[in-house]
Amino acid sequence: MDNNIKKIDPTETLYTQISNIKTRKSAAFDFWRVFSIVFGNSIGVGIYLKSKQALLAAHNPYIVLIVLVLMSFIGISMVFVFIELGTSIKNRYHTHTSFAETFIGRRTGSIFSLFYCLIYIPVYVGLMAITVSYYVFRSFDDYFGSNPWINQDLEAFLIIFIAVFIIFFMCISNGHASNGWFKYLHIFFNNLKFVPLIFVIGLGFFAKFHSNTTAFISENTTQWKFSYFILVIPMLLFELDGFMYGSSIEKEIKHKKMLAFGQVIGIIMVLFVNILFAVALYFGTINADSFSLISSLLPKEGALACKLLIALVVLGSVAGFSSFGVINLTSTTDNKGPQLVYYKKSKSMISYKLSGYLNAIIISSTLLVLSLTSWFVYRSYIDKNNVTNEFYYVGQAVTFLIDKISDSVVVLAFTTYLILMLAALVNHKTKKVKDVLNVKGSVYFNIIASSIMASFLLYIYYDIFSKLGSNEIGQILQPTFVFVFTIMLVIFFIINECKLSKVNIDNNDFILRINPKNWNKNYNKLKEMENYKNKNKKFYDSLKSSNK
Repeated sequence: MDNNIKKIDPTETLYTQISNIKTRKSAAFDFWRVFSIVFGNSIGVGIYLKSKQALLAAHNPYIVLIVLVLMSFIGISMVFVFIELGTSIKNRYHTHTSFAETFIGRRTGSIFSLFYCLIYIPVYVGLMAITVSYYVFRSFDDYFGSNPWINQDLEAFLIIFIAVFIIFFMCISNGHASNGWFKYLHIFFNNLKFVPLIFVIGLGFFAKFHSNTTAFISENTTQWKFSYFILVIPMLLFELDGFMYGSSIEKEIKHKKMLAFGQVIGIIMVLFVNILFAVALYFGTINADSFSLISSLLPKEGALACKLLIALVVLGSVAGFSSFGVINLTSTTDNKGPQLVYYKKSKSMISYKLSGYLNAIIISSTLLVLSLTSWFVYRSYIDKNNVTNEFYYVGQAVTFLIDKISDSVVVLAFTTYLILMLAALVNHKTKKVKDVLNVKGSVYFNIIASSIMASFLLYIYYDIFSKLGSNEIGQILQPTFVFVFTIMLVIFFIINECKLSKVNIDNNDFILRINPKNWNKNYNKLKEMENYKNKNKKFYDSLKSSNK
């Protein structure tokens, strides 16, 4: 790259660049929209759902805090790298699939697309939606205590039904009004998140000085093992995942510079809030459960209202990730670049509206299979006489399976992020993508952060697959679903590649290469392509007419 090309510094001041008051207001709104997406996508289900699991995995609150600080450095480094990646995508969607296609290759872009469309988004959004519903019913379960107020099977049905309704509402609304009224609803939900966050943090510090309940007890703080540092990472990855998707709305904002500023300020705020929230929970509870903290310090009516507010603000995460799902699926057929996922014979794009409906169907179908299976397997484990039981609430039995699976999915997701970070580093040497603008300091941040991430992920994969010999179903779920997801991805990739190859046979002979009879040195590409065209003459005639 030419050294004379201006470098981007996301920390520089904007006052000298935006002098017009009206323009400043417009830029401020764009900044706040990006910031809201970064903050809203990251501060949602994870910070409430995974905090307790992180402490259980780490066995020591200090370990969680140390890893959170380390993840803070990695998070800021990733934002700088992804801002740099985004400078290469001219007039196209700023998604991870587009980055993969640009910096690595079209087939890698297709694999990433299928992973996000069929695995990551369905599991992630499904868990968020059903957690909203679960939190509502858990709030009423806590309010009524041990007194039965609803049939367990009916409660399970309602939790799932409401979650599916939320998914359809969010996905279809995104598809129809992503840059209209829905963006204001999204910003509202994301800003509303500050209310319960500040309140719970305040309760935690209040409990520090007015009660003896704390996670900083000797039986916790004396446990130090290297493996605990590694095992807590998947839960914390889930808490921090989402801040990279602020760039996905690049096409919808007017002041492009706000993309960098919004993401940098957003991730700093996310990391600060995560650490502060963890400290508050450890001050005020033994098990880092925010709902337990609320119940212990507030009267029943106040606790109910606060918990319902938490359930409400988690909708902001559903809105954010369903928005990314809609944009991501549309971007896979972006007609300004190669098709990553097959759609029709011609170079048509999947519209936002169609993408919204497709996402609603895919996500809700995934959720229905996992939540119904989880309920039928774990419903008999529910014990309403023991509040410390893993299945005290109906919602715990309904969400158990998808919650466990999400830890595997987030590890796979961060593997794709690591691949993109390494691709950005390689590009600094190879200059494969020539029009990338350097982000100040990104190379140094990238080298250190990707090295740490690679080490963590290698150990995490080792730990995941070591659980295959366990006799506990909860232990073998992670490695089982890593295998399942990998096999699914391979199958869908082969099908997708065959479809794309058939449409673009002159440049992509995958459909011929996959035939065992062509696995020899005598394979004549041009001859086999011509024979294939003749056998499918009607298809290619229709393809020519559709492209006119």
